[in-house]
Amino acid sequence: MSYPPPGPSHPPPSGGPPPDVPQDRPPKIGMPDLILALIVFPPLGIPALIFGLRVGSSWRVGDHQGAYDAYYRAERFKKWSFVAVVITMVLGIALTILMNLGIIVF
Repeated sequence: MSYPPPGPSHPPPSGGPPPDVPQDRPPKIGMPDLILALIVFPPLGIPALIFGLRVGSSWRVGDHQGAYDAYYRAERFKKWSFVAVVITMVLGIALTILMNLGIIVF
């Protein structure tokens, strides 16, 4: 049994740049944000900074797909770094209040 070749009805592979993004320059990564993510929560800030630094180097060697992949990963690590800080602060404040009320005793 012979199967027909895939036609134009199949979607293009995912992971590339969005169609409205100019292809002549790499995606803009906010280095100050990445450095702040490194300062506030290093376990997630370190990978964010590493992937952020890979964006430009991947673009320069012609690996545009790798540059966009590094960009999206850096953004994801940066976001989760800030989420982790907020969760840590909320838990710290909640534990402080509970200890001052005498509900939790160490």
